Amino acid sequence: MDVAKIDREMDLGDRGKQRGEANQPPKAAKNFDDVEHAVIERVEDEKKAAHHTLEDSLQLLSGRLAGLDFEEQFGLIRQANAASVSDFKASIAVGLDELHGLRKSLNDAEKEHAWFKQKHGLVRAVRIQHGAAYVFRISLLIFLFLIETAMNGNFLAKGE
Repeated sequence: MDVAKIDREMDLGDRGKQRGEANQPPKAAKNFDDVEHAVIERVEDEKKAAHHTLEDSLQLLSGRLAGLDFEEQFGLIRQANAASVSDFKASIAVGLDELHGLRKSLNDAEKEHAWFKQKHGLVRAVRIQHGAAYVFRISLLIFLFLIETAMNGNFLAKGE
């Protein structure tokens, strides 16, 4: 409630000053006078308007709460949870099947590797060439191939 606004609208300051100078209402008066009744009515009107606003807000809130329907949301969450767990278990089963096949292939490759090392009497680990040394060796082989091809072509051309 905006007291200053009510004071301005009802001009209570000036009216109070005028009535005070005229000694109205008398000090012995037990009933409210017309100004006091007007103030009381204004305060009651503000109270009713605030109460009406509160009731409207409470109805709006109850409508929104009813619209939320927490139980339905919880049910949807439970269903999604159950579906997620079953999907996860299915993914685990598929993953285990894939791992079984890969593990079998790995075991076969390890057996073949052990047999190869035993057959050829190898003790050392496998060394795979890569990097600059690998490129140099391939380049050298290509260079030698090209020179050999050119020399054979030249030799066979003279032999005719």
